[in-house]
Amino acid sequence: PLTTKMWLAAAFATVGVVLLNLSGKKQGAPKNPHVGFTIVTAALAALSYAVFDVLIQKWSPAWGLGRFLPITMGLVGLYSFALIPLFEKPLRTMPLATWRPLGGAALCMSSQALLFVSTIAYFQNAAAANVLYSVRGLLSIAAVWLFGHWFSNTEKEQGREALTPRLTGALLMFVAVVLVVA
Repeated sequence: PLTTKMWLAAAFATVGVVLLNLSGKKQGAPKNPHVGFTIVTAALAALSYAVFDVLIQKWSPAWGLGRFLPITMGLVGLYSFALIPLFEKPLRTMPLATWRPLGGAALCMSSQALLFVSTIAYFQNAAAANVLYSVRGLLSIAAVWLFGHWFSNTEKEQGREALTPRLTGALLMFVAVVLVVA
């Protein structure tokens, strides 16, 4: 059962993530015809992650971390191969220079997945882990703010219209984290 404090933390973190992802209106930007599809698939992904987190919390004690994590991560790796037929082009057509950053990104993503799943399995608190994990949105905004100009990102120059909701989101996320750890 979740406490009122945990529900509040989850609500603050959710609103914080939404506000962090708002951006200022771009002059002359075309409307995206895929917004509805994006919202539906994002909601389905969130539901999938939520069910997965609950199942980790429920089943990992019976299996033990030493058995549960390798089996889970191995199956996730195998399932990812099912997506290959959906790629626009065959993997062999990808330029050789693309493989190195792709490998680095895959290593980072698999590391964070392993750390997150291990945290839920060990501490048995999926709700708190997700609130704390949502801070990655805040960290990514900070990284873009600090280092984005290295990659020709102009997000830093969007002004108060973009900064105000993001700062509000950051404050809500801070409150959420305080509620979880206090």
